[in-house]
Amino acid sequence: MLVSAVLTFTFWWTVLLKMIKKKGFTSSTFLISIYTLSFLCSVLLIVLEFQQKNPKIDNYFVGYLFLTFSLWLYLYPFIDTNDSNFEYLRIPSKKILKFVSVVISVCSIYSIFFYLPVAYKMIATDIADIANIRAMVTSGNHPFIEPSIKNGLAKLFAFLYNVQLILFFINLVIDKRIRFFSWIILFSSLSYPIFVLAFMGRDGIVFWIFSFVFSFLLFRKYLHDGILKTLKKIIFVIFSSFLFFFLIISIGRFLFANEDAMQLFESLLSYMGQGSINFAEYYYIPNMISDGGQSLFFPLIKNVDLNYKDQVDSLLYNYDIVPWIFKTFISSIYTSIGSLFLLIFGLILLFVYKYSFKEKKKGVLSFPFVLIYTVFFTVYSQGAFYLTYYHNIAHLSVLLIFLLALLSSIGPSVTIKL
Repeated sequence: MLVSAVLTFTFWWTVLLKMIKKKGFTSSTFLISIYTLSFLCSVLLIVLEFQQKNPKIDNYFVGYLFLTFSLWLYLYPFIDTNDSNFEYLRIPSKKILKFVSVVISVCSIYSIFFYLPVAYKMIATDIADIANIRAMVTSGNHPFIEPSIKNGLAKLFAFLYNVQLILFFINLVIDKRIRFFSWIILFSSLSYPIFVLAFMGRDGIVFWIFSFVFSFLLFRKYLHDGILKTLKKIIFVIFSSFLFFFLIISIGRFLFANEDAMQLFESLLSYMGQGSINFAEYYYIPNMISDGGQSLFFPLIKNVDLNYKDQVDSLLYNYDIVPWIFKTFISSIYTSIGSLFLLIFGLILLFVYKYSFKEKKKGVLSFPFVLIYTVFFTVYSQGAFYLTYYHNIAHLSVLLIFLLALLSSIGPSVTIKL
């Protein structure tokens, strides 16, 4: 197990170094660095014996090998693309862009007002009770939120946070200064971490930081020093606040629950590094049941087949594997459509991505491309942990973003020299 983990880390570390040498630390390089860090943490988990070898798993190498090959296929556009040099920014007319910014901001602020009181109640709870409340939430018994149309809309709007971050930076590039409206856009992007905090989760904080850093790296060359200095100050405040909430939840869930300081350190290391180890164990299980892509492609029109889920869970329990652990996004695709179609699907996505890059050769950073690029980054960066875009609301948010990309590609546009 350790040899497989070390070899995998070494491979991705080599890929990362070559990318940095070729194009510097860009938005695409950042994605690969997330996975490289994850593989490093998996090595540390094994070396420190925080994660033991499963006695029912005889071979970890095949799982690590398949994971590496699959990730290479899905992440190849980011590995191959030089996203460090653009000469022009092509956007819809400024009026259309402002209209889109206003509409999404209003929707996101609605989400903030919906979830903020709940998030406050959850965070304000006794730190010793955090683990119990989190268990209630994961079992479907949220103490403050009932299923409703209002909740569904607030959740959908929260999933548009990555678009808000892109719009924030595009407005900075266009205006060449930070207007009050730009701060409104940035503030509204906080809808997602607030939504996740309302469910006593930490992922929203991590994923928002991922998307912010990604957007910043994509546009930083086109921002002047005055904007960059102001951004550093405000982001220091936001990141510090996020770190506080992240640690509060982590301490409540792992330190107070287990009364062991080492358990907290182990949980933080495991949070980042368990995915590849768990996938290697998961891939070892013979005769994994597929649902023909229903859970992957059709959550908008078909509910999860509980019998299928129970069958998969039963297989996992037979190998002493719990279903709710992180296994990377590759595991969800593999379970839904199997190894062969996982690779075919990866080739299809590669074609879609390459087609969206057609203007990149002209040195044009177009708004439709940025939207598609952002969706891919969001799914893949969060996929270092698990596939977050597996339910109907998440799929609907992606469809809305792709629709926005399509409409902006056929409508009037303005080209700006960067």
